Amino acid sequence: MRTLLVLLSLAFVACSSTTPQCDASTCPGCCDASGTCQSGILPSACGSGGAQCQPCAFGQQCSLLGCTSQASGGGAGSTGGGSGVTGGGAGGGSGASLCAGTLQQCGDDCFDVLTDSSNCGRCGNSCTNGTVCNRGACQLLPTDCSMSSCPQGYSCDPQSLRCTPGCRANAECPGGSTCQSGSCACPAGQHLCGQRCLSDDATASCGSSCEACPTEANATATCSQGVCGVACAMGFHRCGDACVSDTDAATCGTRCMACPGAANGTAVCINGACGLQCAAGFHECNGACVSNNATATCGASCSPCQAPSNGSATCDGMSCGVSCNTNFHACGGACASNSAPATCGTSCTPCATPANGSATCNGTNCGIACNTGFHACGSTCVSDTAVATCGTRCTTCPAGPANSTPACTSGSCDFTCNPGYSRCGSSCCYAFTRIATGSDRTCGLTSFGGVKCWGRGWYGSTASLVPVDHPGLTTGVIDLAMEGYNLCALMTNGTVRCTGQNYFGEAGGPQGTARNTPTLVPNLSNVTAISMGDRLSCGLVSGHVKCWGNPSEYSMVGSAQPVNGIYSPPGFSGVTQLSVGYSAVCGLVAGEVRCIGPNSYGQLGTGNNMTSSTPVAALGITDATMVSTGAYNTCAIEGGALKCWGLFTTTSANTPVTLINSGVTWVSARGFACVATTSGPMCSGANHFGRLGDGTTTDQYSFVPVSGSPTVQQILLGGSSSCAITTDGRALCWGDNTYGQLGNGTTTSSLVPVEVLRQ
Repeated sequence: MRTLLVLLSLAFVACSSTTPQCDASTCPGCCDASGTCQSGILPSACGSGGAQCQPCAFGQQCSLLGCTSQASGGGAGSTGGGSGVTGGGAGGGSGASLCAGTLQQCGDDCFDVLTDSSNCGRCGNSCTNGTVCNRGACQLLPTDCSMSSCPQGYSCDPQSLRCTPGCRANAECPGGSTCQSGSCACPAGQHLCGQRCLSDDATASCGSSCEACPTEANATATCSQGVCGVACAMGFHRCGDACVSDTDAATCGTRCMACPGAANGTAVCINGACGLQCAAGFHECNGACVSNNATATCGASCSPCQAPSNGSATCDGMSCGVSCNTNFHACGGACASNSAPATCGTSCTPCATPANGSATCNGTNCGIACNTGFHACGSTCVSDTAVATCGTRCTTCPAGPANSTPACTSGSCDFTCNPGYSRCGSSCCYAFTRIATGSDRTCGLTSFGGVKCWGRGWYGSTASLVPVDHPGLTTGVIDLAMEGYNLCALMTNGTVRCTGQNYFGEAGGPQGTARNTPTLVPNLSNVTAISMGDRLSCGLVSGHVKCWGNPSEYSMVGSAQPVNGIYSPPGFSGVTQLSVGYSAVCGLVAGEVRCIGPNSYGQLGTGNNMTSSTPVAALGITDATMVSTGAYNTCAIEGGALKCWGLFTTTSANTPVTLINSGVTWVSARGFACVATTSGPMCSGANHFGRLGDGTTTDQYSFVPVSGSPTVQQILLGGSSSCAITTDGRALCWGDNTYGQLGNGTTTSSLVPVEVLRQ
C-alpha cells in the first residue's frame, strides 16, 4: 500500500512542471488520443498503465482492472483495501445490484465505491489517516500534483500544487457533467450517478443515491423528485403496499372498502363504488337483491306496483302490470269489465254507440244493443218497422197488393192498407167507418163515402149474403142510421136522404109513402148528425134537435108543433151528440145527459117516473162523452165508466147506476147493451140468437166479453144480431143470419163474431 502511494506521488511530481510524453512511465492511468494522461477510471476513458483509453460498453463500469460488469458478483471478495475489485467486500448477494453505474448497494443505499471514503472499494471500507478514496483505494493526496494526478472530486491547485476538493475544468468532471462553481454538475433534470449523468426521473437511478426503483405486480416503478414510487396499471389502484383491481370488491375505491354482499347476489366494485351483481331473476334494490317479480320493488326504480280495482298488481320482470279478476281484462294499468264497451277486448277499443241503441262488448268483440222498437242490422240500429231492413235478417220487404204500403210487423214483411182501405185476406179493401142494423139487414158506410148493404132486400135494395152497393148511396155519405125497415144517410152537403117503409114518416115526407130510392128529407139542411128510433128520426142542426116521423111516442105532441113536417123540441140546444131510442130522445149538453119522453121505467134518469116533454137532465151525470138510449133504458159514458138507468133485464133504476168502472169507449143500447172497451167488446142482457157474442145464448145479467175480444171502435145493435167495426176498418157481426145479415157469404147464424166479406 505504501509502495503504491509513493509511486503515485512520484508520478504526480514528475508531471508537475511540463506535460511529459504519455506512456506507462509517465501515466498510471490511460492516455487519450491527444496524448494526455487521463485518470483511467472514467467509463468514457478507461484504462491504466499508460495504455490507450477505451470507452466502456453500456452497462459496464470503469475500475483499476478496466471495464467490468456492474454485477456485484458473489463470493467473499478481497479483504484488502487497495485492490480496487468491485465485487467482494462484506458478503455480496446472490442477485443483481439495485444501483446503477459505478454505484454499489451498501445496505439500503447506493455508494460510489471508487470515490466514497466511507465505502472505498467495498461497502464499509472507510479511509483513515488522512487518506481519500481514489479509484476504489484509500490514498494520501499528493503534495505536488498535476490535474490528472488528483482523484475524482479533487482538482490540482496551481498555486499550491495540492489536490483540493472540487473541480476547475469540465475535463475533470465525469459522465457529461460540467464544472460549475468548483463542483461537477449534471444538466438540469439529471444527476450524477458514478461516472454518468442520468435523468432525475430514471427509475434505474433514482435520486442522489442512484437507487434502482423496485417494481411489483400490476404496477410500474416511478421516480419523482428523487423518491421511488409505483404507478398502478390501468384498471388497478393502490391499497396498502399493493396494486389491486378496480373491480375487486374486497378493496373497492380509494378507501379500499370491502363491499358487502347480499342474498341472491354477489358484491361487485364498479367505478370505485360498491354494488351488487344479482343472480338471474333478481335485481338490486337498496342494497338487496329482490325478485324481478316482486310487486313491492318492481323494476329499476324499485317502485311498488299499485293494485287496480277488480284485480291485483304484478311485476313481469322489470315493469308493473295487472292481473285481473274473472270477467275483467287489463286496459293500461286498470282492470276493465269484459262487457265494458268503452274498453272492449284485449285491445281495449272503445265501441261505437249507434243511434237508437247502445254499445256492447262480449268480452272480445264490440256489438250493439238496440232500443225497444229497433233491431240490429250490421253496426246500426234500425226500426223494427223499417221495410228496408225487416227482421233479424234485415230483409227488404217487397211491394204489397194494390192500395197498400209495404210494412214490417214483428220482424216479418207484411203490408198495411192505404188510408180508406183495410185488410181483407191478402188484399186491401175499402174500410168501414160506420155500421147500422135494421130488420134482417145490415149496412155499412165505407171510407169512400158509399153505403154497402147485405142481408134481406127491401124497398129498392137487393138481398145479398155479402156487401153490395146501395143504389143511390154510392158516394157523398158521411153518416148512417137504420131502424126497422128504414135507412137514412147524412150527405156531405148537410142534407139527409132516406129510403124504406116510411110507415110513420120516419123516412121523410108523407106517412105511409114508401121510399124505394134514397129521397131527400124536405125542409132539412145543415145537418151534422142523425139518429133513428122506432118511429122517429132526428138530426142535429147547429146544436138543435130536428125530428121527423111520429113524435107521439116521445111525448112531443103539444110541446112541439111540426113546421113543414119537422119537429123542434123546445129546450134542446147546445147538443153535441144525439141518440133516439124506442121511447126517448136524448142528447149531450155540456156534459149532461138531457132526455124527453115517457119515463115509466126511469129511462130519463131523473129519480122518478114522470114523463117529460121538455129535456130533463139525468141525475149525477156532469161529464158524459156519449149517450145511447134503447128500449126503455139509457146508458152514458162518463170518465171511461159506464152508467145506465131504466129497464134492465129483470130490474130497473130511475137514477144512473155504474155498471163498468173504467175503460169504456163506446156504448150501444137496445133491449140489451154492448160496449167497446180498451180490453175488447162486452155485452149484457137478453141473448136471443146469441146476439151477445159470448158463444152462448144464455142471458147475461152483467157484462161479459165478446168471444175473441177483438179490438173494436164501435158497436151497433139490431133486433137479432149485432155488428162492430174494428180499429182497422173491418166489420164483424154475430147472432141471427137467416137472411145473410152477418155478411159472411152464408146464412149460418153464429154465436161468435165473423168477418163481413168485402169485395
